[in-house]
Amino acid sequence: MNENNFFGGEFRFNTTDSLDTDCCLLTIDDSGGYKQNNNHFYSPSFERGNTNGAKCCYVTGEFNQIFYARAEQTGVIELAAGSRFNAVTLGYDDYNTSLIVDNGSQNFTQTRQKVNYSSDVDGVFTIRNVGSNNYKNIRLLDTSNNERFFIKASGKVFSNQFGYFQSGLRFNTVDGTRNDRGIFSGSGSPESVVSARIGSMYLRADGGANTTLYVKESGTGNIGWVAK
Repeated sequence: MNENNFFGGEFRFNTTDSLDTDCCLLTIDDSGGYKQNNNHFYSPSFERGNTNGAKCCYVTGEFNQIFYARAEQTGVIELAAGSRFNAVTLGYDDYNTSLIVDNGSQNFTQTRQKVNYSSDVDGVFTIRNVGSNNYKNIRLLDTSNNERFFIKASGKVFSNQFGYFQSGLRFNTVDGTRNDRGIFSGSGSPESVVSARIGSMYLRADGGANTTLYVKESGTGNIGWVAK
């Protein structure tokens, strides 16, 4: 069942019906291992399916689209494991941030609160500025419309605020592994713990006199750290 267009329609049952246990209002399922594909649902209405494990929609196929669905007092829209290249956008979504469950790959989902893309080997999100490497690809504005952060097409990152990195910063390497010298942080001594190359620094959160800063002065791997 491929290449079908469905406009509107109400997918629902009464919560007093016996069918509300583990049922699903709309299922796009496999047929003998064949994935149903390229079916389009425009503004469907899913209602009254939120009890006893019921779902409003379950998708196992590929390239199926559900546009501006009304999801009121329902269970989740689930993209099953093995589903790919599907798209789901919610219209009225009952203010539920967890209505869509994506267990597949390379799917697109959108609610009022967020947009999600499943993983892809070539990158989940790609932006290209064809005008100039000096132009901006991404801009971040604060609530007063002041520019706070941007990334140029050249890859340069600019921010007028602090950057927070849990484990530290690594600088690029000639072999492309990025497993080189850097600035690291953590608790306890880095000796025999933190692997880096000579020239790296380590900031110890629980250090004291002469043990708050370490420099990697010799050796390979995680040895050769000297407290300063």
